[in-house]
Amino acid sequence: MGPNEGNFERTSSVAVERGLFVLRYVASKDGGFAPTAEVRAVSDSDQSLEIISPPGVRTGHLAKPGACAVIRAERSGELVIGIRRSAASGSLDASFRLELLSSAEERSWQDGSDKLPVRPSPTLGASRSGGLRFLAHLAMRGDVEIDEGDWAAGPMSPTPIEGLQIHPGLASDPRMEIQVMHGGRPQQWSRWFSVGEFAGSRGRRAPLLGVRIRIAGSEQAELQGEALFLGSLVVSKRGRELEFVSAAGVDPLVGLRLALRGAEVGGASKAFVAPARERESRVRVFRASVGT
Repeated sequence: MGPNEGNFERTSSVAVERGLFVLRYVASKDGGFAPTAEVRAVSDSDQSLEIISPPGVRTGHLAKPGACAVIRAERSGELVIGIRRSAASGSLDASFRLELLSSAEERSWQDGSDKLPVRPSPTLGASRSGGLRFLAHLAMRGDVEIDEGDWAAGPMSPTPIEGLQIHPGLASDPRMEIQVMHGGRPQQWSRWFSVGEFAGSRGRRAPLLGVRIRIAGSEQAELQGEALFLGSLVVSKRGRELEFVSAAGVDPLVGLRLALRGAEVGGASKAFVAPARERESRVRVFRASVGT
């Protein structure tokens, strides 16, 4: 490493198990002034972690979104991702995706201090007792059943969402309603749909441009959700009523996940599988699976 490569303005560490990984610099909301990044083993003496960069690129250097590096781990170890501003007025906002080849496990991290907590994400269609579940109609894929805390489409496989339906839960679940916005002139919100009613369309190539979900029953429960619109970063919200619309108001919804918080639902307190966005300048690392 060069003499200045350790002078990062922000760092996050990520534990890796034995295997082969691809680390991708996914996005930064600062556009042309995106921060630069470096990835390396936590210990310079750790020979079990090999970092391979493209020809002509300094080992571990991630200059801008779209850059990547291959990580070969002979045994479990730890990586550090450091970022620094590319301009004096630039931000430190950056997101990365770590893909563990030949693994079906998906995890996500969000910066909390200098150590990124691991929060396993349940797999799609996992069997659960109770809990919030909904149906999403995805373009070119049809109806997909989504468990609480799982993505409908989302960062790893963004796909236009054309319709949504909250499934009936246990008798103790709070009563919820959903409202959606389609394109057209003028753009209008639909009526409120109750649990078990489908909001949106099927087979019309009409992606949702917005969604509202509210709790109409329990005084204790809150919703926590994350939404992804085409060309934007993930937005997180929490409350008894959530509204997700892109900044431009015309971008299709390509990812959504929901969870209940603050109430005993089905005998267990429900918690979201990833923390809400806490501050503007942060390092976010998502773990995905590729292959089988």
